[in-house]
Order: sequence, then structure tokens, then C-alpha cells
Amino acid sequence: MTRHTIRLLLLFLFFFLFLAPIAEAKKFKKGVIELSGGSGFLSSIVDLNRSGGTKTERDTSLLDLEGVYYIDSEMGFGFSMIRLRESTIAGDVEDKMTEDTFGPLMKYNVQISKKFGIKALIHLFQSEKDSSFSNGATSTLVDVTGWQIGGGLSYYLSDSVSINFTLNYREVSGDSTGYTSGVETGSDNYSENGVITGAGVSLYFN
Repeated sequence: MTRHTIRLLLLFLFFFLFLAPIAEAKKFKKGVIELSGGSGFLSSIVDLNRSGGTKTERDTSLLDLEGVYYIDSEMGFGFSMIRLRESTIAGDVEDKMTEDTFGPLMKYNVQISKKFGIKALIHLFQSEKDSSFSNGATSTLVDVTGWQIGGGLSYYLSDSVSINFTLNYREVSGDSTGYTSGVETGSDNYSENGVITGAGVSLYFN
């Protein structure tokens, strides 16, 4: 993780812990449903625990969908689905990676002005990552579980629409299995940690 990323995380943590308690909570009514969609980038470090270890830095684009039900004016529970995609080319061979994550989340919402609010999020998920080369020679399947924590800033266009800017930290761990021409070639321990920056839109239904 870069120093710049660490500074962003510390700034967000300071902002939420010290400013959120004095902010006026946005008065969502009980039963409000928030549906969100957005895109972003994951900057991460992948660790394969082979003999000696192999660490790789990766930058991945993503799309995410969330649905949250607010049990009171501040606290909501819901579900999130994220699709990550990455493509790298070496010579005439393209390496394509896709990852699908899904799992429950908890969201906490506070308002800092009439138009701006901040949201904190905790997300637990199951993930399956598939990486394959265009020549069909080798592929990798990764099954992991993980967690994500963070939040962001929301600008409310109206009571039913907001634009969101987010910053989240995530960690995953699990097993990686390699294949050559469809034949399993071995497995490995897999871990990854990184930071997701993104932007999106939320719709609110009462």
C-alpha cells in the first residue's frame, strides 16, 4: 500500500471519528431503501505463498451494486455485488481476469450539511476469481472470503438522489488453483489487500 493511500485512509478515519459525532444525522425514515450503483478502481497487492513467496501489484476496474434497508434514521443493512475486471497483454497473449464478489453489508449514514453527508460501510463477502490466457494454455481459479471497510461522501441532488464518492480498504484470503490445458497443476495460498476508490449514484425509496 502506498503512502498516499495510507494518508487518504487516515484522513477519512479522522473525519468520521471526530466530525461525524457532532454532525446532524440525516433524517431517513424507517424503512427507506437505498439502491446504489457505481464504478471504481482497486489498487492491491497479491501474495501467493509459494516457496519464497510471490507478491504482485495490480490495478483493477470494477462495477458494484448495493441494496440497503434502513432500520432507523442512520443504520442500514443490505447486500452488495461487485464485478472486477482486468486485462493485460504480453506480446500476442492476453491475460483476462474477472472476479465476482457478493455478501452482506452494514451502512451508517450522517449528514454534515443540507446537501452533503458521509457514510461508513462494513462489508463481508465471498469471491471467485478466474484468470485465463487467450491462448488457452493456462488458467487460475481463486476462491476467497474477505472483508471491506470504508465509506464516502454523498452529495444530495434531492431527497431521492445522491452522487457518491467512496474510499474503501479490503482484504481477502483463500486458495488458488492453477490449470494447464484443463489439467490441475497445483494449488497455493492466496491473499490480497488493497484500496478501492470509486464514484456512483444512489436512489432512495420510502
